[in-house]
Parts: sequence; C-alpha cells; structure tokens
Amino acid sequence: MTQVKSISIKDESIFDRLQQVTPNNMGFSQQVSHAVKYYVDECEKSDDINQERLPSFDAPIDDWKEYMNNHPEHVGNIMRRIAQLTNILKRENYAVQ
Repeated sequence: MTQVKSISIKDESIFDRLQQVTPNNMGFSQQVSHAVKYYVDECEKSDDINQERLPSFDAPIDDWKEYMNNHPEHVGNIMRRIAQLTNILKRENYAVQ
C-alpha cells in the first residue's frame, strides 16, 4: 500500500545532488525511497553505527560508563532524557521501591 509522506526541505542542494546520481526518468518519491533504503542498509552493515547504539535500560552500569566515555557527544541527550523521565515519575507520584 502506498502512503503519502510530506517532508520539509531546508537545503535544496542535497536534492540537486540526488537528481544528479539517479536516472532522469526516476520520480522524486522513488529517488527518496532508494536513498533512504541505501542509507538504512549501510547503517545496518556499519560496525561504527551499531556501536553507537545505547545500552539497554537495565544494562550493567559499566556498559553505560563505557558508552558515555566513548560517545561524550551523546551525554547531553542522555541527561535531558533522564530529566524528562524524572519529571514524569515525580508528576505521576510513582512509588519508588
């Protein structure tokens, strides 16, 4: 089943480049679909991308320490998420055991 998706374009130059590397008779939707598929396939194959995945929530704390030491650029995002979860827990008055 075909679904309609909408995207906003901030930098048209990337789509100009996409136009240059795809066949002239390929429609825009098909171009984007192929580009996304290629990106996802490459990410799944890349060890670098797979290593950046967050440890599971209940992973040993040493896994989290190692992740944050190896990816300090993600620490801010982790801290923001912890603050969001803390606010939800406080607002909902969950009993901590």
